[in-house]
Amino acid sequence: MRKAGSVRLSVADEAPWSSTGVFHWEQSRTAELVRKRDYDDAQFAMRMVDRAFYVGQSGSGWARVPLGAASEEESGPADRGAAQIAVFWVIDPLFQLDVHGRLGSVVRKGDEKVDGAPAVHYRSTVENSAFVSAIGDDLPAARRDAVQLALELRGATVAADFWIGPGGEVLKMAVDLPTQRDGSTAVRYSDYGRAAAVQAPPPAEILNPNG
Repeated sequence: MRKAGSVRLSVADEAPWSSTGVFHWEQSRTAELVRKRDYDDAQFAMRMVDRAFYVGQSGSGWARVPLGAASEEESGPADRGAAQIAVFWVIDPLFQLDVHGRLGSVVRKGDEKVDGAPAVHYRSTVENSAFVSAIGDDLPAARRDAVQLALELRGATVAADFWIGPGGEVLKMAVDLPTQRDGSTAVRYSDYGRAAAVQAPPPAEILNPNG
């Protein structure tokens, strides 16, 4: 999967919303997740590029949150963006597969199909503290405590179900999103190696360019 360099994803969402996204791992880890409302095309988007996190809404520009430059007021339990930041690791198939493969309690559930494609279903859990530690320098210390707290609102562990295709690629995951109170969310992955590059928003659209 790492050799593929990128992947597209779609997140099971509740009507009238639909969510899609992209991960890139070729040079540095970048990502985008876009949530769209069907009846009026309103969009809410998140991007992670060059150790900065961007949140945007259609027609309203982008807010920039430097991942490593949180003030005391922004870090810890008061960091309202921590759950959104955590989502980018919870739905990253490459990161999740690596962490659960090394640190998880993995159970093989059986052979199944995902959208007609053969897959092996696995279930695994990893302690929250181990999950956050595995993020390493991609999440500076200023944000780690807040992200771990956001994960702990869903339980003591990060749980994930994986459906792995014949080539070792993740076709689907079911995960507990830290932005939701209960229930797991299905995320499907496709077009490995063919996803468009993720860029930071244009400077003119960033409302707080200095973070």
